Amino acid sequence: MDENVAPLQQILETAQKFGAVVIVDEAHGLGVFGRTNARDLWSVDNSTDDTKFLPESGGGTGVLAALHLEHHPALLCSVHTFGKAAGCHGAVICGSRTLVNYLLNFAKPLVYSTALPLHSLVCIGCAYDTITGSSGDEKRARVFRLVRLFRRLFQNSSVPPQHTPPPPGEIQQHNAASNRLRSLLLPSPSPIQSVLIPGNQACITIATQLRNNYGFDVYPIRSPTVPKGLERIRIILHSHNTPQEVTSLVSMLHQHIVTLLVTNDDHSVRFIPEAARNHQHMAKSRL
Repeated sequence: MDENVAPLQQILETAQKFGAVVIVDEAHGLGVFGRTNARDLWSVDNSTDDTKFLPESGGGTGVLAALHLEHHPALLCSVHTFGKAAGCHGAVICGSRTLVNYLLNFAKPLVYSTALPLHSLVCIGCAYDTITGSSGDEKRARVFRLVRLFRRLFQNSSVPPQHTPPPPGEIQQHNAASNRLRSLLLPSPSPIQSVLIPGNQACITIATQLRNNYGFDVYPIRSPTVPKGLERIRIILHSHNTPQEVTSLVSMLHQHIVTLLVTNDDHSVRFIPEAARNHQHMAKSRL
């Protein structure tokens, strides 16, 4: 639920060291990451030297492809679902011929299930052609520009001072509150972004206001789906969204967070529990 990317290189190397194998779920990788935009795995919050990434084909086929790990000896298989970026349904398992033959003969959910109808296969084929073609590269470029815009705007947000201009004693409190507000944005290089709103009711309230009052289709992720104190609003950016929509979303989100969750007297954000701060530190260390 944290929308970050697993350290696949380290996981696969560790598995190889101990004689284990790894299954990689590419549910949110297919259509989003690939060899043509490997830089987007790291450069969302930082400028990146593009000369490190040579132009390649194979866009949109997942994180393993972006990292050139598709043929790692510790990789048993990868699972690519078609119900997310591909906009279809069904899934595929990519692995060795030995694994595929084994599953065809012994995987009961496959053996005793009905094959996908022809129109579904045609839909998947068309989606795959779009994902891996120039149209897919253009859509990924647009959506990652929006990701960078969203994160930049949120990280530049601040809590408005209680007085204008703020007296010297209030400046430090104001800066601390602004830093805590920015820390609500979880680290993520993907088009799925999350803003921590600890407390189920607070999370529901803000998501409902954004959806009903402004038309932003965001939803609360509540405990026990996530640990208590780590509730969050999940935001999914699409290539058809506009910079104006992203700017408006950040503005309204910031406004409602400040209105609902900042105290009146000292402007300190009172809802960042220690568990949330520890969780953010762990998430950053995984990137």
